[in-house]
Amino acid sequence: MSFTSDIIVSFDPGETTGYCKCIATLEPEKLVSYMDHGEIHMANPDLAFTVLELIKDAKAVVIERSVLHGQLNRNKVNQITITEKINTIIDVCNMLREQKEIEVFWIHPESKRLSKEVPEQVKGGHARDAYKLLDACLELMRSGRF
Repeated sequence: MSFTSDIIVSFDPGETTGYCKCIATLEPEKLVSYMDHGEIHMANPDLAFTVLELIKDAKAVVIERSVLHGQLNRNKVNQITITEKINTIIDVCNMLREQKEIEVFWIHPESKRLSKEVPEQVKGGHARDAYKLLDACLELMRSGRF
């Protein structure tokens, strides 16, 4: 995949899910034009509508892959639950779209270390993590590892 100023949305799923929406390119050293960021609580009754609004124009979505090792606890269950909700909303959006389907990239949490810096305007820990996921995904693509 090559991005030529396409909308990319990233999600850091959990009880409070961070998101970041940007216009991205694969040009070296030119990451993104920032659009929006925020956090959504999984109990929010408008969760599905909010996610659908975020991804409706997106070319790709980046989602943090659930950690598959360690003890199964409430936080991990919340992360898996919200990840499945986001994935279902992407499937619905793809059925409704006339253009090409949204491509989904699953990023391992440790890949966030590839992110160089987060813009000052991206506030909130979960939103900042979502930005790092997007940045890491683009870095993996630029280097040919994705």
